[in-house]
Amino acid sequence: MQKLMDFCRSRSHWLLLAAIVLLGGWPRFSRLDLMEFKSDERELHRLAVKQASGQWQFSGLVSSTGLRNPPMAVYLYAIPALVSSDPIALAMLPALLDTLAIALTYLLARKFLSRGGALAAALLFAVAPWAVIESRKIWAQDLLPFFTILFFTFAVSWLREGRWRHALAMAVTLSVLNQIHYSSVALWPILLFLLWRRRSTRALKQLAAGAALYAVLWAPFAVVVLRGDAFAPGQYKPIQAGAAETPRHLAKAMWWQAQLMGHGGFQTSLGILSPKFLDAVPPRAWITVLFLVLIAGGLVVAILRLRARPEFWLLLLWFLLPTVFLSIHRVMFHYFIICYPVTFLLAAFLGESVRQWARGRVPQPAAAMALVVIFALGLVALAWEEVNATSDFLDFVSANAGTLGGYGVCYRDKLVVAGYLNHEVPDGRYALMDYSHPVSDPDAYRYLGACPRIAA
Repeated sequence: MQKLMDFCRSRSHWLLLAAIVLLGGWPRFSRLDLMEFKSDERELHRLAVKQASGQWQFSGLVSSTGLRNPPMAVYLYAIPALVSSDPIALAMLPALLDTLAIALTYLLARKFLSRGGALAAALLFAVAPWAVIESRKIWAQDLLPFFTILFFTFAVSWLREGRWRHALAMAVTLSVLNQIHYSSVALWPILLFLLWRRRSTRALKQLAAGAALYAVLWAPFAVVVLRGDAFAPGQYKPIQAGAAETPRHLAKAMWWQAQLMGHGGFQTSLGILSPKFLDAVPPRAWITVLFLVLIAGGLVVAILRLRARPEFWLLLLWFLLPTVFLSIHRVMFHYFIICYPVTFLLAAFLGESVRQWARGRVPQPAAAMALVVIFALGLVALAWEEVNATSDFLDFVSANAGTLGGYGVCYRDKLVVAGYLNHEVPDGRYALMDYSHPVSDPDAYRYLGACPRIAA
């Protein structure tokens, strides 16, 4: 028994990490039939199934500007489609990757923080309701966190050690990121920073080799560009440079960064127009304000430590580049998924800095331990609040077949409607209006009705 207790004590941080991963993985995998299934999810599922069947795809979805996306997300979702074309099977891919991202968050945080600080960052990321919601559907952006963390893990390692394998791995993950979603292009200046920090012939050769590998991975989409099909016919919308609106957009972006750490904006962004849900999950703006303070404090502390720890520049650039660059155009919440989980790292860094500051000013061990316990209890209480918010949201979706607005009718109930229409209107001649969303999407029902598992 004593040996078991000693083993658990020596491995306690790994046991806590395993518990945090399980805590975060449960809502990501559970009740996936309640996921969104609108036009993007439908089209990405269609392309992935075609790719899995041997019909090679050279492009992905069409962006809001009319520019086609590279096919990387299609290739990744085609992996589970090789086993099953069931949409839930494909949705398990982001659920799995984002659950693994929780563990990767801890490993990346350990390069900057103590075990306790790294566990705190992983816990906040694991229970964040928006992080959970954006890991439960067939959407390209849901794949970003896993590869983003890998990219920064390799970037930190290359900054410290300058090894070939880190440079090449960094190039591969950045190429994957850029092909998943164009918002990740905002990370390009980080390469210039890394080259400047290591400025040597060896570093230049490594990044040049990485650039070549980066370009090779774009070969499928290069075919589309060479054909002149990069823009979808009749859908091109030039990006409006709104320099005058940038300050307002930047303030909105900062607010969104704080909301994405918690469950702020659920009602407005997901279109939940129900007093019942508002009673169950009130806006609680104080949580968003708290996270905003944690972000700001973490940024200040990181800036003060730049001289001693140059790698903190990577955290600052990770947060600032997407926030500033994307604000020049317009602010959409999914643009900032590329920033997961840097805000949690900044918050944990602030908390650890405060703890270190207090330790030198609280001489009594009992008082110092009391501060640690209070901090831990506050963290657990906040995590509990976020877990309940996610659970209440999924309960609401299950009870109401979805939401009125951005989320719309969930996959489970669209499947039921599609099956009913197949049975009652076998010739496929019907008119269908979906009033749960401003833009009706009857094609999702028709698509599900054409799936073999429905037709059966």
